[in-house]
Amino acid sequence: MTAMNKVGGGWTEPQAFHRFCTRHQASNINTKFKSNELKLVFLSTACATQRKRFNKGMQKIGSLNPSAKVLLESIPLSKWSLCHDGGHRYGIKTTNNSECFNGVLKRVRFLPITALVKATFFRINSYFVKHREDANKRLLEGCMWSEKVTEKLAENVKRAAHHKVTCYDARRGLYEVVTGRGNRLGSEVCRANSISSDQYVDPFYSCGEYHGSYRSSFHPVPDESYWMPWVRPKLTPNDSMKRAKGRPKSKRIHNEMDQRATSSCSLCRVAGATPSTKAIKGSKLKLTWLHDNFQNVANINSQYQLHCHVRAYLLYLFGALLFPDKSGSTVSLIYLPLLENLDQIDDISWGSGVLACLYRNLCKATKVDCFEIAGPLLLLQLWSWERVSIGRPDIVRSRVPRQAGVAYPLGSQVLTGVDPLGCKWLRVQRGFKDHRLGLVVIRDLLDKMVELQFVWQPYTPSVVQHLSPICVQDQVEWTVIAPLICFEMVEWHFPNRCTRQFGWQQKIPEMGSTCTRLHGISRKGDWSGNYETMHQESIAKWENRMSKIVEPGLPFCGLMSFEDEYFEWYNAITRRIITPLSQTVNNDYEDHHYYYPTAADFQILTQANMVTYNTTEQMISNMPDDIPLAQYAMIEKMRNMSLDSLVNTGQGHLINYQEPRPPSPPRYDFRHLAHRQQIMTQESEEADSSQRTRKKGKKRN
Repeated sequence: MTAMNKVGGGWTEPQAFHRFCTRHQASNINTKFKSNELKLVFLSTACATQRKRFNKGMQKIGSLNPSAKVLLESIPLSKWSLCHDGGHRYGIKTTNNSECFNGVLKRVRFLPITALVKATFFRINSYFVKHREDANKRLLEGCMWSEKVTEKLAENVKRAAHHKVTCYDARRGLYEVVTGRGNRLGSEVCRANSISSDQYVDPFYSCGEYHGSYRSSFHPVPDESYWMPWVRPKLTPNDSMKRAKGRPKSKRIHNEMDQRATSSCSLCRVAGATPSTKAIKGSKLKLTWLHDNFQNVANINSQYQLHCHVRAYLLYLFGALLFPDKSGSTVSLIYLPLLENLDQIDDISWGSGVLACLYRNLCKATKVDCFEIAGPLLLLQLWSWERVSIGRPDIVRSRVPRQAGVAYPLGSQVLTGVDPLGCKWLRVQRGFKDHRLGLVVIRDLLDKMVELQFVWQPYTPSVVQHLSPICVQDQVEWTVIAPLICFEMVEWHFPNRCTRQFGWQQKIPEMGSTCTRLHGISRKGDWSGNYETMHQESIAKWENRMSKIVEPGLPFCGLMSFEDEYFEWYNAITRRIITPLSQTVNNDYEDHHYYYPTAADFQILTQANMVTYNTTEQMISNMPDDIPLAQYAMIEKMRNMSLDSLVNTGQGHLINYQEPRPPSPPRYDFRHLAHRQQIMTQESEEADSSQRTRKKGKKRN
């Protein structure tokens, strides 16, 4: 700081600009105010590039802790805010860019002075040579920007494809950009108006500047006999500055940034092996490394090796089936400490963790910008096969020997008392005549699905009694209402929303609330919090889960009526059709491959029935007393037909039953149906008689 502020030292503005490290400042705020949430809000506010997001973040900081807001406002905003920086940071928010150079000097700090100087000299020289050759290569290839900048520009152009640009004054460069997905506005303006984006990139990122940074060369150190005589004063150490014996005490003020991981690698301790740097991607381990190093069980010679292979198998199971990520090829090492003590594995509720992972990933998959899904999808697939007849596969060969010509019934794959229920889907085969239309067909079949095509109670007593005891223990917990917790994920289990799977009548459930803050927590970024502390309220509810169990309801059998109160409530809050109304079929298919979904037809039919019902209802309410009975009966029949059509297709909730219907015109007093039919018959005969009389009159004339 003294060198930075020294006048004439070359480190004052405009030659250099002093800025604060965002990470260090966030750590200081956390130390002063003891709030991890405040720290995270400060980080997002300091890194905001738009003024409106910065102001919104400052308001949130003020609501969390007014003293913290006053402290931040007392510091010049240009020192710590990215949007007030003026571009002098070049997007650099921490001191990592300078501290990462320590990697060049790794393992030299404890060497003697001469060896330390030599190691520093040769390592820095190799560092310069490597980057100088890389810069020369890019210049010879005609590249304008460095590799990272080129990748960033390509990423911005890809994101900008979703933006909409409106030009107001091209000469002044005045445009309006409506963002879609992503937030890189400049790339879309350049693309839409055929403007080169190179003129808006700082020359600091060019390959020429990159090469200039490493242009200087180091010269080899000659033998000492070739050195020039030293004629300057000889440097001697000051004896009074010698360090005393023993390790010196540090005077540094330590905080959370000084915390270090344990010296013993958890992967080496738990799995008994050390993976290479290529096998680890951040905090994830490649499954291929586990497969290659632990597939041979013939060399197990001790209990320790056996435990290591068991842990490796469980870790592989987590990454491949229970907690897979979107790649499906890695497993997070966050689960590894849970496997250290194999005797305590049974104390962990793995099933609730798997459900929490599935629920959270299904929630993420509903977002518009999400194109892939992670989580235990095999569990979701088995759930669908168990309950939904659409897309259900057929068994092609049995697990146990069967007689020739005998069909393989569903469930014949399960070995009684040994296998879980999902094993009955072993050795099955599913397919479509044209896989290119699979999604279109499945969506349309789901739209047309009726109640009989869904298995509402899959776990009948006859099915449960053949399962392994481990699958049916703690059945009382199947109906608990409790939060499901898996590290950062907290999702609620609401069995009261699907009581028909237990054979009970379905009632309108109580509306549950899910904290939006919990859905915003993820493992991305630099996370140093404690999930146990963060989720202590949810953990307390989980431990007390047996106090909130869904009470058994009345037995249910048959089909649910469209006029049932639950059915009307559910239809009013759900989406009846999942196929987009604009769904079309690729024109590249042959004529016999065309398939047209019925979603648009269903929507048109619903609208037509609504128009018919509303029109006929209004006609009946305003009908005069002298209208012929046949005409009135026809209008009433049209109204009833449209009403029945809406109710039978699950759209009866569109009609407001709360308003009383207007009474029928009191022209006729129908005591019973026979009397009404008699009057209609008489009027019909009178009409036929008058028509015959008119025909006879015409013939006479």
